[in-house]
Amino acid sequence: TFMERGLPYAFSPVRSVGIGFSAAPAKGLYLEAGGFTEDLNSAGNLKRAFTGRVAYAPIDTKGRLLHFGAGASYRVPGDNTLRYRARPESDLAPAWFSTGTIRNVDNTVLTGVEAAAVNGPVSLQAEYVRSAVSRSDGSPQRDMDGYYVYASWFLTGESRPYRNGRFGTIKPENRWGAWEVAVRNSAISDDRGEKFNDITLGLNWYINRHARLMANYVRADYEKGIAQGKGDVFQMRGQVDF
Repeated sequence: TFMERGLPYAFSPVRSVGIGFSAAPAKGLYLEAGGFTEDLNSAGNLKRAFTGRVAYAPIDTKGRLLHFGAGASYRVPGDNTLRYRARPESDLAPAWFSTGTIRNVDNTVLTGVEAAAVNGPVSLQAEYVRSAVSRSDGSPQRDMDGYYVYASWFLTGESRPYRNGRFGTIKPENRWGAWEVAVRNSAISDDRGEKFNDITLGLNWYINRHARLMANYVRADYEKGIAQGKGDVFQMRGQVDF
């Protein structure tokens, strides 16, 4: 829906080598699990990881959806270090939030919960993620967390499609394409008083199923002790997938 993911994406594992499985044992119930050994984006910084997710959609009909989900990941870094950084929802901007390098990491446990609802052209979605970092040298555990919540509305009447526990690609119902407006609030913080918050406004034009134009305005707000800062970002993107 937006050009960049919300601030809690800083906690999300990147692409890793491993094996996994998925299943749908009952109507509206989706399960996923896997084990991984190497981090493709920074080789050698993952010794092993075990990750799982469960999603349940008690309501899933055309144009109407209610979705709940939860996930967890147990991760052991290969070099016993960890660092989280977050940009103000613009990949071209510098990182404002950073935990610095956390050393003597024994393991990290990521947990998260999610919810979404769709009623015709209106959609709501939210997620909360927490990272608990255990240390091997007896140092105190480090805790970080974050969330986002957003709403979107298709001015042209389309509805977000959903299948197998995930949202899919928008298919415009009119020859002039689909138009969507959206607003999101996201935040991330750590146990040492560092806080980062974004409010993002979005406008999307889905020209067809494989092309769209996007415009986002981001209002960023940072705080750590007496250090405070605000920023404004306006960005646009043309996107084609095939």
